[in-house]
Amino acid sequence: MKKLLIALTFSLTALSLSPATAAAPTPTNVGAYFKVEQGYLVSWSIPSPTTGITGYTVTSSGGQICKNSNPLDNQCTFDSRTFKPFQPYTFTAVANSKSGDSAPS
Repeated sequence: MKKLLIALTFSLTALSLSPATAAAPTPTNVGAYFKVEQGYLVSWSIPSPTTGITGYTVTSSGGQICKNSNPLDNQCTFDSRTFKPFQPYTFTAVANSKSGDSAPS
């Protein structure tokens, strides 16, 4: 009688799960003031941590957009000629990063 040898081979593959990267933290304390010769100067508190932040996008309620590509600079200036006179405007700031933009401020 012959013996039958059965060999079983198992292969395990390691699954590497990288943690989900979070979006950038949200800028706070957004404020603006108007200077006739310059327009609106908008500033905000830089969120912490700044790691991964590539810049900021500030949007006015009138649809104007200002981009700032310096993650450590907290100001954007909007040209006064792009706004209608005697109209109230609000501004929101968003931190930009490769892993996703923050929520609007």
